[in-house]
Amino acid sequence: MRGAAAACKNQPSLKELMGTLQRKQDLINRLETQLAKQKQLRIEELKIVQEKAAKIKEWVTFKLRELELENYHLKNCNQRLTEQIEALQDTLQVITELWETF
Repeated sequence: MRGAAAACKNQPSLKELMGTLQRKQDLINRLETQLAKQKQLRIEELKIVQEKAAKIKEWVTFKLRELELENYHLKNCNQRLTEQIEALQDTLQVITELWETF
C-alpha cells in the first residue's frame, strides 16, 4: 500500500488539474481570437489588393486605348506624308525630264 499511497501523492490534485485546464482553455481562447483577427485582417488586405488591381487594370485599359488612338493618327499622318513624298518625286521627275530636254 505504501507504493500506491506514494503514487497518489505524485498525481496532481483535482484543483491543480482544473487550474491547468482553465489556463489551457484561456490560451485556446486567446489563440482563437488572434486567429479571427488575422483572418479579418487578411480579408481587408485582400479587398485593398483587389481595389488596387482594379484601378491598375482601368489605367492600363485607358492607356492602351490612348496609345491605339495615337497609333491610328500616326498611321494616317504617315500615309498622307508618303503620298506627298510620292507626288513630289513625280513632280521632280517631270521637272528633271523637262530640264533635260532643253
